[in-house]
Amino acid sequence: MLSFIGTALIAILVFGFIIFAHELGHYLAARWAGITISEFAIGMGPILWSWTDKLGIRYSLRLLPIGGFLAMEGEEEDSADPNAYNNAPPMKRMVVIGAGALVNLLCGFLILLILANTTLVGLTTVAAFDDPEQPSAQILRQGDEILRINDRRVYVASDVSWQLFRTYDGVVQFTVRRDGRVMDLPLVNFKLVDQGDGFKSIHIDFIPYGKYLTLGESFGYTAKWALSLMRQVWGSAAEIFTGRIPMTQISGPVGVASAIGAASRVGMNSLLMMTAFISINIGLMNLLPLPMLDGGKLILIFLEGLLGFKLGERVENAINLAGFAFLMLVMAYVTLNDLMRLL
Repeated sequence: MLSFIGTALIAILVFGFIIFAHELGHYLAARWAGITISEFAIGMGPILWSWTDKLGIRYSLRLLPIGGFLAMEGEEEDSADPNAYNNAPPMKRMVVIGAGALVNLLCGFLILLILANTTLVGLTTVAAFDDPEQPSAQILRQGDEILRINDRRVYVASDVSWQLFRTYDGVVQFTVRRDGRVMDLPLVNFKLVDQGDGFKSIHIDFIPYGKYLTLGESFGYTAKWALSLMRQVWGSAAEIFTGRIPMTQISGPVGVASAIGAASRVGMNSLLMMTAFISINIGLMNLLPLPMLDGGKLILIFLEGLLGFKLGERVENAINLAGFAFLMLVMAYVTLNDLMRLL
């Protein structure tokens, strides 16, 4: 029971931080754009605590830790206020909408930068093998710097694991730098491990070198690390839509909270890594061109700027309602999957 409560509290703190960062991005951009703000809220449902500043902006903490919002005048319906959201130029509205995701990406980068300066980070150079009889040990050598996997460039250790994970037949072509020479190696046939639901992935049987970075090195490494995680997010989304990754592999809030709890039990570095990944994930997912998400709103504003007129409140409301219904169905499905895995 205590373990469950601890996991729940840690998950709430992590989600709360990510939600706060996202809404703070919207808030700062709205203040910059001169848009009238009604409320800055963390959580949903009944208000637990609130405070109103001299500008009339209410800052509130709400009961349900499942989201947050920035309420702007003229966002839901047209307002005559000259400083209302609906009266702001399209470019300013796009900045306000996109700022939340941008701050999530920035937070993920800063957390990774902290980890790159304080921990042993993974390179793409082979350090050791689990077993000299394993498939990769017959082809790779200690000291090989992996440059490409199946002709896709890799820069950091997470690139290596991701490219191997998405090689579903287990057959891998490595391009390495060995003794100063770049060379393509013979194909490696990795063992496949069943992940459940018929989904199989490669068993990675070698270990990369780790390195403590200088402050100067850490910035370049962190940029590559962050881009690697972004590639994983977009790549996973694409492969879910194409059916290469089954829907049963998707985790919702329950599964993510469970993963956060597991990461926290490993240690602070693992928890920070999980937080960075979720922050980057949420930032990118919010930019998907789907109604109710920031990406969908950006598309509508772009169309308005392109056409020279708004689609109309009724049309936008219908699009948002359809998007909301779709997202709720997906959320219900992935939450049910999470619960089935836990039972």
